[in-house]
Amino acid sequence: MNTTFVINGGAGRVIAAIPALEKFARLNPENDFKVLIYGWESLYWNHPVLQKRTFGAVGKGTFEMFIKDNELIVPEPYLQNLLLLLVIIKEDILQMLNLFMVNADLISTMEQITLITEEISI
Repeated sequence: MNTTFVINGGAGRVIAAIPALEKFARLNPENDFKVLIYGWESLYWNHPVLQKRTFGAVGKGTFEMFIKDNELIVPEPYLQNLLLLLVIIKEDILQMLNLFMVNADLISTMEQITLITEEISI
């Protein structure tokens, strides 16, 4: 089964997804994955790996061509429960996208969180 990523949001999020998509391509060479982007697909033009895999998310036949019979991944950071944890440990959106798109393990990058008494009693 192939994978379809749906990237929404602004240009910053579309650009931030590039490292995770590159890593996914490198780790899954047999997966003919596609990337659907709302309005910013031109940011992937001339990318050696992503250009041929990227399409506008709004168009006739999108469901039949890219979603039906594929695993769908929508890494919307503000709907992910782990986003709060990543903010607390001062990770960034690049790490979040890496985690949800490539199933990368963040445990090795996490630092110990120390709370002071005033924070615990809130």
